[in-house]
Amino acid sequence: MANAYLIIKDNHALLIDPGGSGAKVVSYLEDNNIELKAILLTHGHFDHIAGVDKFVKKFGCPVYIDEEDEKLVKSQALNCSTMTQKPFVLKTPFIHYQIGENNIDEFTFEVIDAPGHTSGSVLLGFEEHLFTGDVVFKQGIGRCDLPSGSNSQMHQSIQKIKQLNASYIVYPGHGDTTTLQDELNYNPYF
Repeated sequence: MANAYLIIKDNHALLIDPGGSGAKVVSYLEDNNIELKAILLTHGHFDHIAGVDKFVKKFGCPVYIDEEDEKLVKSQALNCSTMTQKPFVLKTPFIHYQIGENNIDEFTFEVIDAPGHTSGSVLLGFEEHLFTGDVVFKQGIGRCDLPSGSNSQMHQSIQKIKQLNASYIVYPGHGDTTTLQDELNYNPYF
């Protein structure tokens, strides 16, 4: 199971990587009268996108993805949903991130290009919080042997990540939260 994250500010929210049905997220948003402004995807694999169409249908919000990974979400083979019992593709229109600073209403965040797990993997930086999808895990990194993955690109992305602010709190696509400082100190890939 993949991690999904809500970022909430002034009764508005962004949802990162909705990989499941999200019944608890829907209830939380509705019970607290929070408007879902957008869905942000770190990459296009099935376990991070499976809930997108449900949220778009329910809330009518836009979906952001790196241009390189749009081809993944539109192909069962590329998004790896052929590994599941119910292969699928997304039909929603997408907005492509701009690398660097992005704004969605009152939310400002940085999109950091980090290919390797997929060619369009990105990191999303919100103040001291860094959402890494399947690029960085606690004491690990994402695999590079799936469609559009690349060991050499992952190596380049790791070198870029080493230059980021070490005080970031890291929220990976799977597993426990960590800090970039801990990953710099203990992650064998760094």
